[in-house]
Amino acid sequence: MHDSINNQPDTRDPIHIECAVWEAMVNHARSQLPFETCGVLIKPRHCRMYREFRPLMNRASERLHSFQPDAQEWVALVMQAEREQHTLLLVHSHPGRPPIPSTEDTDGIALSAALFDAYIIVSFHKDGTHHKITDGDPPDTRAYRLHASSTQHRHGSRHILFELAHITIVERKDDSERLVTC
Repeated sequence: MHDSINNQPDTRDPIHIECAVWEAMVNHARSQLPFETCGVLIKPRHCRMYREFRPLMNRASERLHSFQPDAQEWVALVMQAEREQHTLLLVHSHPGRPPIPSTEDTDGIALSAALFDAYIIVSFHKDGTHHKITDGDPPDTRAYRLHASSTQHRHGSRHILFELAHITIVERKDDSERLVTC
């Protein structure tokens, strides 16, 4: 799987996320430990900053090691995003693994990669174990831009390349903004 990851950050604009949205995303992932979580960041297509986090129910049978969004919730969200012309960014957590897409991640996202601007993994991996919920340490978080390659998976979908992307967290105070790059 690691041959599908480009560890050189892309040269496009960083992914801009409002600080409160970032905190909601991380808090949701931390609150569900030791299970994997999933959700989406949402922004209007004409904006550059993600201003909403929406957690999704993880319906995977093995929630310790995988995620599968609730089908009804997922379809409704995708249809709403299309209707309202929003851009989605997929988020999920790795409670006990580094923030690198697993084979399961790449196989699962291959079928729906065109729906997302990017992909974020929030990792609580620390020396082979996950952080305790009370830990104040920030998780190791990585963002990836998604690109379809010219090769195909065995099930017919396009092979997806993950290109490491910068994240910029924007702290808003009294109509001013302060950028914090991750």
